[in-house]
Amino acid sequence: MKILVDARWPVAALCLLLLPNISFAASGRVECNSLPSKILARPVPYCVLLPPSYDADKARSFPILYFFHGLGDDEQMFVHTGGWNLVEDLWERKQLGEFLIATPAAGATFYINSHDGKARYEDFLVQEFLSGIEKHFRVRPGRANRAVSGASMGGYGALHLAFRHPELFSSVSAHSAALIDKLPTFLGGVAVPPRARVLGRTFGSRQTPRCGTGIRP
Repeated sequence: MKILVDARWPVAALCLLLLPNISFAASGRVECNSLPSKILARPVPYCVLLPPSYDADKARSFPILYFFHGLGDDEQMFVHTGGWNLVEDLWERKQLGEFLIATPAAGATFYINSHDGKARYEDFLVQEFLSGIEKHFRVRPGRANRAVSGASMGGYGALHLAFRHPELFSSVSAHSAALIDKLPTFLGGVAVPPRARVLGRTFGSRQTPRCGTGIRP
């Protein structure tokens, strides 16, 4: 498995990106929708960037990159970051091969199952999202045609998913990944900062048995 960890995601990661329901003449387009999830008991929004040849050549299938957004963003992250324009420019210059890029909305899940089992986001990704996207779009089958990446929280999720499920991905990269080594201390009766509350909902407190959470490949 190829692994890249980079702290400069606005440049490096944007070679792997996408955006929502906007299209441009003679270029790729973005399709945004939602995928029903039995595991999460709700539909999950997503956006998929489709390359220029996707509509032009109906017989062709493509590799796919799953790109995970950071905390506070959503499935439309590339609308806000300019990633769409960068990828479009690279495609027009023939400097980037054509592939699909899919981003699901993940809230503050860190792309894992929560410590209390109430939010099984990793299970949703592995059991429902990948297969759902690859059945709906023309994606080449197999691990060799599937990669995962992400920024910040999404970088954590990409590394976590790739190391736990190496049979699914041929490569992984992380950009400014939120690699958590130690959790904040949660003290009873003391005001907890908002970010600490977010981490607590996902990872549990320092007293939670499962909370030794840093990614250690």
